[in-house]
Formats: sequence, C-alpha cells, structure tokens
Amino acid sequence: MRGFVCESAAVSFSGVHEMAYLHQDNVGSSSTARHWLIRYGLAALLFAATIGLSLLLSSFEIRINLTIPVVLALFAAAWFGGFGPGLLISVLFQATTIIYNKIPENSTAARAVFGYFSVFSLYVFLAFMISRFRRIQDGLREHRDLLHVTLTSIGDAVIATDTGGMVTFMNPAAEKLTGWALSSSSNRPTNYYGVAEIATLPVPRTDDVHDALEDTHDT
Repeated sequence: MRGFVCESAAVSFSGVHEMAYLHQDNVGSSSTARHWLIRYGLAALLFAATIGLSLLLSSFEIRINLTIPVVLALFAAAWFGGFGPGLLISVLFQATTIIYNKIPENSTAARAVFGYFSVFSLYVFLAFMISRFRRIQDGLREHRDLLHVTLTSIGDAVIATDTGGMVTFMNPAAEKLTGWALSSSSNRPTNYYGVAEIATLPVPRTDDVHDALEDTHDT
C-alpha cells in the first residue's frame, strides 16, 4: 500500500508541475499583452483629460480645486500602468504647475522650489505605493491560483474550512470521497460530512499497476 501511495503522489505532482508551468505561461502572456505603449498612453490620456477638464471649467469661469482630479488620475495611472506611468503623469502635472503658475510676489524662489519639490515628492511617493500595492495584490492572486491548481490536481482528498469550521474548498478527490460537490457543500460544517470517520477509511486501491505489483510480490 505504501508503494501505491508513493506512485500516486509522483504521478499527481508531475501533473501539478505541468499545470503550474502552464499557469505561469498564461500569467506571462497576460503581462506581455499589457504593452508599455498602452500603459504610458493611459498616463498621457489621463493627464490630457485632467487638463481638459480644468480648461473647460475655466471657460465657464468655474473655479474648483483640482487636487482630487489630479490624485485620481495619478491613482489610475499607477494602478493600471505601474510605477513608470505614475511617475510620468507626476512629471507632467508638476511641469504644468511650474510653467503656468507664477511665483507669488511675497514668496522667494527658494521657497517656491521647495514647494514644487515637496509636491513632486508626494506624487512620486503615491505612485510608488499604489503600484507596489497593485503588484503585491497580483502576486497574492497568482499564488492563490497556483495553490488552487495544486490542491485540485493532487490525488489526496483536501477539505478547507474557515475559522468557524465551515467548508470553503473541496478538491475532486474529497468530493468523490464524501459524495458531496463543492457547489452544494459551501458554508456547511465539517462534521456534516463526518470528516473524522472519513480520515479513518482505508485508501482505495484502484490502480491496476499497483495490483499487478502486489501479485508479482505474492508470487
């Protein structure tokens, strides 16, 4: 029986590795599809939309604080494009501010430079943090998908529960062993399936190769 388990595990994990490579290839292809021109083009489009909104409101003599539109545009560029597009839109916003906003008469050039540098540093910090958070979220999603593929592919029965003991995941082997599908078993307690009794069941011997090996050892 021990030999059967090892053989089954080897077959299962080889299949898992193959599926993992396919998953990584899919992730790589999806990342490549998001071309740099699209990401940086999005940043330029968001910048143009923000400036256009400002000019449109100015034509109607409507003055509003553009801080919220600027931050929203920066957030969208860094979230969907990454740190590079976030940095690009930060440079564009700050350059526009320097060109079109005159230094107040009661202020010095040094104070103005310090103010510009402080605002630009804030832009860069926001772009870095937003893009970093997006990368962490994407990494967690990839690991979750890979874990799901692994647990679904192995031959051992796996039942996952939340902190309240409710079933949140069952792989096909667990569905076959319990007789319940995941779609009808979510949010049910584990004792509903008699997991303690299931754990004591003998491992089914359905492998013809294992039976043939047993017959060989008997002879």
